[in-house]
Amino acid sequence: PTTATSNSITMSVTSTVTPSVSIALTSGTNPTCSGSAVTFTATPTNGGTTPAYQWKKGGTNITGATTSTYSYTPANGDAITCVLTSNATCASPTTATSNSIAMSVTSTVTPTVSIALTTGTNPTCSGSAVTFTATQTNGGASPTYQWKKGGINIAGATASTYSYTPANGDAITCDLTSDLSCASPTNATSNIINMTVNPLPLTAEITQTAVDVLTASVSGTSYQWYLNGALISGNTQSITVTQEGTYTVIVIDNNDCQSITSEGFEYTTTGIFVITEDNLIIYPNPSMDFFTIKYVSSLSGDLKISIINTLGETIYYKELMESNNSFTEKINLSNYAGGVYYITISDGDKTIQRKLIKL
Repeated sequence: PTTATSNSITMSVTSTVTPSVSIALTSGTNPTCSGSAVTFTATPTNGGTTPAYQWKKGGTNITGATTSTYSYTPANGDAITCVLTSNATCASPTTATSNSIAMSVTSTVTPTVSIALTTGTNPTCSGSAVTFTATQTNGGASPTYQWKKGGINIAGATASTYSYTPANGDAITCDLTSDLSCASPTNATSNIINMTVNPLPLTAEITQTAVDVLTASVSGTSYQWYLNGALISGNTQSITVTQEGTYTVIVIDNNDCQSITSEGFEYTTTGIFVITEDNLIIYPNPSMDFFTIKYVSSLSGDLKISIINTLGETIYYKELMESNNSFTEKINLSNYAGGVYYITISDGDKTIQRKLIKL
């Protein structure tokens, strides 16, 4: 025929697609610490079957960074992006640039801790409390503490200060745990403070060594004398007294350690201070309550001491069997009525009797 019809071609039209890509941190943190590696992962949209990637830092291509992930050790201020090249049909345009992630990198810090005595002294005296205080650097907002004695944790000692009563030779330290994210290492141990604890002087006994002289039985560097609880002048072992009342004394040694306060000595200006040829000492006499009796014998054998009232009743008795033949005792007659009492000392074949006057 003079006419002919061709084959038919059916057109297939695909909609244009726009590629996009987003990146996120999938390993590590931001902010991060210096020296810590991180990993980014790119997630494409309309990238096609085999999209291509190019990672960039500050807009500059990173050599070799052409996969969907990128790992490296960042520096502070790095701005990371990724460019996607799509092979999808009808992609327009064919490339897309991701969001930018700016890295914040904090330098690694090393925590430290030191301790010092802030209350008390070292050396110190037995029974005296002391307080240690820990001073830290790079510990963070809420550091934790653990105090140790001889390398062993002290239960409950987890504050920045620690107070206790030390023993001689104690070795005190403190461990700090920092809560800073970039602390490396997180733990630090303080210096060691070795405690020296000096013993207290012995507690003195006060004796009346003359009519108006009181003497402490313990030697010391200095003394603190008290009358009825009030400090009085006199820092020597013996003092001259003129006032009636109860005297006590504290002994101070060359380490500035103070003894326990002595028992009270009741002094009266009407008292009779007796030293007989028989080595018998009675003081004070008269007395309100307490009488101190001292006796030293030159003989051997049993020693018997008794006190009787005017009715002949024995209110005190003590017997020393073949002892060192010496007797010292502070006798309390506070539970007995005022009046005259008699002390009798039987020393072998010798008997001594003296009058006690209770006011």
